[in-house]
Amino acid sequence: MSADTPERKWQQKVDAARLEKEQLGPLVAEKAKKYQGLTLEQARARWAEVMRDKAGWENYDDDFRAEVMAIYQAIGVKAGARDKILRAAGFDSNEPVQ
Repeated sequence: MSADTPERKWQQKVDAARLEKEQLGPLVAEKAKKYQGLTLEQARARWAEVMRDKAGWENYDDDFRAEVMAIYQAIGVKAGARDKILRAAGFDSNEPVQ
């Protein structure tokens, strides 16, 4: 089996992402605190601002990467909380909410 198989390349990317997450974890947790008070829409707006710059993930420093991870984490938590509330109110995730 060749060392350059698509599966191997994918696994290398996954492993690199896991390692980066482990290394940046404490910094991400620290930065996530400032996003806890935002609404989901505000967190998404911040995410959009950050994603406008398309320099490439490998070109960013650890501080910026941690910031992006913190925003992404905040969006996930807030979206999950909203989904629970909507389900409790009887809305299905696939139904439009007014």
